[in-house]
Amino acid sequence: AEWLERSDGEPARIAAHWMATTTPERALPWLHRAAERAAAGMRAHEAIDFLVRAADIEAETATHEQAFETLATIVDNRHYVDRGADQRRLLNRLDQLAANPFQRIGALLLRSDNSMHRKEQLDEGLAAAERAVELATQAGIAHAESSPFTRSSHHAAQAADAASVAGRQVKAVSVTP
Repeated sequence: AEWLERSDGEPARIAAHWMATTTPERALPWLHRAAERAAAGMRAHEAIDFLVRAADIEAETATHEQAFETLATIVDNRHYVDRGADQRRLLNRLDQLAANPFQRIGALLLRSDNSMHRKEQLDEGLAAAERAVELATQAGIAHAESSPFTRSSHHAAQAADAASVAGRQVKAVSVTP
């Protein structure tokens, strides 16, 4: 694996080698690169498979922040690949990993988005969106200007937008976790 790394080898192959060792966490950057390559090559299912493997390793060996971000990317992109997929297991796992208000808002908005795409769980989706608005309102979030956690800021901004659509008054603040 180290020789392949130095030789600019194929990311998926390098990841496979590291996953077969006692240090699978060394596969993480290669799994993410393999996912990026697969997505760039219009192989969305393959990209998601790489990300699922990365999320599994991250949940065991990396930070919860990293695992949350990878899992959120999976959920966010999977409904474009497999519209009929029931992602509740992934969404429940995302809820468990959410460690701050921004992540909780993001997880709720992904749940809402997924429910709306499936058109089977509209009540669940609406409830999740309303809860995201409540959390954003409690946190005083109206507009995410900047944050090192782009996805979290994006979801917080979506919650704030939903709050304004719902007629709620929310004070504008800069989002920083």
